[in-house]
Amino acid sequence: MKVVNENILNKWYKHWRWQTSNLNVLHHNKLQFNRKDIEKVHLFLNDFFGLDYFEPTMLDKMSVDSFNPVISALIHKMPSSNFRIFEIINAIEFSKKWAPQHFNQMANTKNDTERFFPYLFESEIKTLLRHNGFLIKKEKKDEIQKYDAVMAHGSQKFIIECKKLYSNKYLFFESIWNNIFAMLNKINRQKYGVSVYGYFDIDERNPGKSAHNQKKNFNRFSNDLSNCRNPKQKYECDNEALYIFPFNTMEYNILKIEDKHTCLFCLELKEEFYTNNLNRYHAEIKFKASSDIRELNNKMKRTIRRAIEQHKKSSHLPMMIFIDNEKNISPILPLFNSKEDVDVRWIEEKIEKSSRDIIICLYFRSYDKYMFPKKEMIVFGPDKFKNLCNKLEMMNLNSSYKIN
Repeated sequence: MKVVNENILNKWYKHWRWQTSNLNVLHHNKLQFNRKDIEKVHLFLNDFFGLDYFEPTMLDKMSVDSFNPVISALIHKMPSSNFRIFEIINAIEFSKKWAPQHFNQMANTKNDTERFFPYLFESEIKTLLRHNGFLIKKEKKDEIQKYDAVMAHGSQKFIIECKKLYSNKYLFFESIWNNIFAMLNKINRQKYGVSVYGYFDIDERNPGKSAHNQKKNFNRFSNDLSNCRNPKQKYECDNEALYIFPFNTMEYNILKIEDKHTCLFCLELKEEFYTNNLNRYHAEIKFKASSDIRELNNKMKRTIRRAIEQHKKSSHLPMMIFIDNEKNISPILPLFNSKEDVDVRWIEEKIEKSSRDIIICLYFRSYDKYMFPKKEMIVFGPDKFKNLCNKLEMMNLNSSYKIN
């Protein structure tokens, strides 16, 4: 038996070609994009990233970086995910036309998630400002290394600094997810084709030690599974327990509804099992964790202070700091879960006491709903720029929904 691993981009394309077909009367008239948009997306992504970029990742090579915003948007076939792709494409096209040096930086780092998406966010902000009538100065060689962008408003120039922030526990999440992927890969390579589900909890008081203990539990379970058809149901290291059971749909769904555990996962064999061959499994991982709001705000504060320090030699120019808080269906979590978590008083005091004029823009956007993304730009600034702050806050944040 040969398992066909279909290219993610091509699979997405086939799905949306049918969804946007005139023959598909149930969906066609409800969508905000058409067949031509889908064809342009397929062509552009293939041209910029290359088709190999969208090849499915096998479990033995899976990591958190495998779920970047582009791949996540293609896998989760929702209209809101398509709008995210439209924004990405328009941002790349903006840089290609107006900021060739920046475009080259994106092209050279497209396979490096940690570097590419901060570059992309810079381009997204410049695209958004330009679509809303603000003047973004054309890229100059002597300014490329100094500033993310320069904006003119009336006779005043502004330095623009863009920061894409993730959860303060990003490294911890990365470690846990990668351990889970490694365990599922060992299950996938088992001799007997056993479908399993399981769960474990992380001690929030000492998450690093807790994660290390669970890794030991994963390894013990994986070793048992490679030697026998029926491994133990509980593995324990320093009171950190991993529970594993033969897959049962009803039991698994009850645990999903109860939502009690840090991590709940399953690996279910979908076809007849073949020894010494690739086999197709359905995998689910549900992971949750809490963060101290003070730690989240401290990360934001450090980011703002560093941005100001970075440009202290040009303190005569007012500065705009855009902070991204993007939420999509992936293991990569945004810094803040909601705007209510932000220490607004600190931001207002920082702006008031600063020796230079600062405008701080917090961009909250969520692509985890089915039909439309939810977006909001929250802007803080000195009274002298009140009108400008109001314009920034009232921007049309959905202006990139159509392919140019």
